[in-house]
Amino acid sequence: MPLEYPLVLKHLREKAFKPGIEAYLSLEGYQVYRRFLEASAESLKQAMRTAGLRECGTGVLVADIWDRAPQKPILVINAHVSEPGNFKDRTLLRDPHQMIEGALIAAHAVGAEQIYFYVRSDWTAEIKLLEAAIEDARAYCFVGKLEGGGGCEACVYVGGGAAICGETFGVEAAIVGCRPVPSMMGHPSVVIHSVETVCQVKHVLSVAHETLTRVFAVGGGVQRPGCYEFPCGSLTLGELIYDVAGGLVPGRKLRGVFPCGVFSKCVAAEALFALGPRQVSLYDLPMDFDTWPQLGLSMGRGSVIVIDDAVNVRSIIVNLMRFFATEICGFCVPCREGSRWLHQMLERIQRGEGRPSDVELMLSLTDQMRGRVACPFGEFMADSVHSLVTLFREDLKTT
Repeated sequence: MPLEYPLVLKHLREKAFKPGIEAYLSLEGYQVYRRFLEASAESLKQAMRTAGLRECGTGVLVADIWDRAPQKPILVINAHVSEPGNFKDRTLLRDPHQMIEGALIAAHAVGAEQIYFYVRSDWTAEIKLLEAAIEDARAYCFVGKLEGGGGCEACVYVGGGAAICGETFGVEAAIVGCRPVPSMMGHPSVVIHSVETVCQVKHVLSVAHETLTRVFAVGGGVQRPGCYEFPCGSLTLGELIYDVAGGLVPGRKLRGVFPCGVFSKCVAAEALFALGPRQVSLYDLPMDFDTWPQLGLSMGRGSVIVIDDAVNVRSIIVNLMRFFATEICGFCVPCREGSRWLHQMLERIQRGEGRPSDVELMLSLTDQMRGRVACPFGEFMADSVHSLVTLFREDLKTT
């Protein structure tokens, strides 16, 4: 197993680390931003393309995102993560200046004059920390308009908790005070990056670090849940679960894994995947951006959730479906009505009032939702619930 390679997590690994700007400057903070402030946008894009940095959530090349950016866009750093089980962004927000520096570089690359850090309203401690960090950066003239022209403003935008705001048009609508719903008209006037992505921007441009890394948040039935950082593609899912996160509690058995977070399929412990001419197990899947799309999966935001035989699977599915039913925007009928029906059936099963036809009806509903919803959120919900019902159908059946 490779050694952990903390770049984004480096400061947070130090026991004496303080999130203030003086401590950050003593660790060569904002030096990369200063060095590239006079660089052209094209040179920054080329640096991202050469390094191969990808957007954490989608796997799209950052250079391609910057190439497609409209004139003078709004840059949004989306820390409004509502995905159950993903605690990575909240962890990274505790090193706020690293994120601010990366966001300033990204804003310079796309010509943005305003940065919004879009954060969940219930992360009160992180919001206060980030707001204080922005004011400190403004006092040192890193944030704000420069006298000779240029520069970028930044502020925290506190969201209301809707998971739909992970979708591009949903974020844009929320920031201007409208109902966050997906749109299929026009082009967004925002460029959206995840917290980890802008943190990585700084390290890509640093001459001291040429290795791309990825932060994984491992939770569920493991002995050492937490955030871990490794070079992209350097370890397998099995190594991440068993060697890094300590594996399952002795005596427990693995039943399934969300290898890409709950906005994806749940995979059976004994599943096999076809990679070219060979079959590989779940444990041997490399943690990289190129392998997973071949399997109909996505790396997502790097959240891995382990399900063992000590948990009540019915409760997991019911709680997850409650989340989906609550978080939808209600824009499209299949998602709005389908989520409500699924939630009602699962609640009924949880109360012991399930019907023999419920499992097949749930599978039929999720099949009908696929390809008929307005944004990826509905697709994620259908894939996640369909995989759970298929994998744990015996747990959901009534006697």
